[in-house]
Amino acid sequence: MMSNFRELADDIARKYSIIGRRKELEAILLAKEAGKPVLIEGPVGVGKTTLARAVAEYFQQNFIRIDGDERFTETKLVGHWEPPLVIEFGYDAEKSFVPGPLVRAMLEGGILFINELNRLPESTQNVLLPAMDEGQIIVPKLGIIKAKPQFYIIAYRIWYANIHYACKCIFNSGYRLG
Repeated sequence: MMSNFRELADDIARKYSIIGRRKELEAILLAKEAGKPVLIEGPVGVGKTTLARAVAEYFQQNFIRIDGDERFTETKLVGHWEPPLVIEFGYDAEKSFVPGPLVRAMLEGGILFINELNRLPESTQNVLLPAMDEGQIIVPKLGIIKAKPQFYIIAYRIWYANIHYACKCIFNSGYRLG
């Protein structure tokens, strides 16, 4: 796919007017080729979202962004069964299930950009583990959701903030910048 990631990084930087952030762009590309999630650390406003969006556009993948905070629950990340529709149609995935950003990114083979991963509750971070590690999650009454091969996670966190230990271990087996 990416025989010369430096040339690819040059092409992306040129096409999307990215100045600087070369180390991060190359790491994202290497991690993407290896099929590993990447964790980018740094302050606000230094171009992390721009890098993630440029990679998604370059590879013609949907860019799905979530912003972490303590109110972002597992249900918001994965999706939910809409009660009135369940009453009318039962547990019909096509009619009653409202997919969240994680399920959408997995099914579409998109790039899930997690802004401020460290602010997500630990239980929400836990939902990411099987998606990152195995490329699948289990949704009650729906079953196993398998990610398309192009599915990829790029996460960002503020330097000084903590993330759940298990989530950190998965990211450390991929690429981590900061």
